[in-house]
Amino acid sequence: MAAKRKASPKTKTKNKKAKPAAKPVTKAAPRKKAAPKKAAARPAGLVIKTNPALEARLRMLASKMGKSLDALIVQALGEFADNWEDHMQTVAALQDTEDRVQLSVPKE
Repeated sequence: MAAKRKASPKTKTKNKKAKPAAKPVTKAAPRKKAAPKKAAARPAGLVIKTNPALEARLRMLASKMGKSLDALIVQALGEFADNWEDHMQTVAALQDTEDRVQLSVPKE
C-alpha cells in the first residue's frame, strides 16, 4: 500500500512590493556657509527668584507705596545700579590719582 502524504497547509503570501533600485551616490556640491542665525527675540525682562520672606516684604512695600511689585523691583534695581556705578567711579578715581588730600577733624 502506498502511504498517503498529508497535504501541507496553504500559506498565504503577501504581495511584496519591489524595492526601488538604489540611487547612485553622487557628491553634492559644497554648500555655502549659511548666514548666522539671528537670536530669537525674547521678551524683555528678568525672572527673579527670592525666598518667600523677601517676596512678602517686597509685596508689602509695593502695596504701601501704591506700586506694582514689578515697578518696585525695577525701581530698586535702578537705585542699586546707580549707587554701585557711582561707588565704582569713585574708587577708580581714587586709584588713578596719587595726590590725595586728607582731611582730619580735630577732637573737641
